[in-house]
Amino acid sequence: MCDIRVCGGLFLVYHKKDMRKILILTFILYYQIAIGQDIQMADSIRVRILNRGKHYIKEYILTIDGNDYQYADIGKKKTFKYQRLPYIWPSNRSKTTVIIKQMFNYDKWITVGKLPIDHVGEEKLTSGFYTIEIRTKRNKDNLDVEEKLTEKNEINY
Repeated sequence: MCDIRVCGGLFLVYHKKDMRKILILTFILYYQIAIGQDIQMADSIRVRILNRGKHYIKEYILTIDGNDYQYADIGKKKTFKYQRLPYIWPSNRSKTTVIIKQMFNYDKWITVGKLPIDHVGEEKLTSGFYTIEIRTKRNKDNLDVEEKLTEKNEINY
């Protein structure tokens, strides 16, 4: 049996058997695309921030492949929720902004940037749950920021 339809000014002639094949192939194509996206999401890494320092972290920006991932308003001894990232190195490019409370003056805002030289000998992490522990120490007008990357099961509160 042939069927004739008008589609955009064109006449389409097709058999019902051909239509079934087209529908099955379309379904298989959409299924493959959906599975591919699911695998990509499962292989991503999730990272959160734990503030182990004495100061309030106003903003922490992690830069991976030119994209900035922002974590904001992390109190002392608090964590920020997990964010999905494509991957992470044990040492990454980051920028930390800390607010130091002062008794009789305005609060001080100090920003410290960290830029790794290279990733030689490091393993790129692409899946799992990780926490970046940040410790901040103030030395007069300078701020020392230490970052430590740990897996979810290794954290001791």
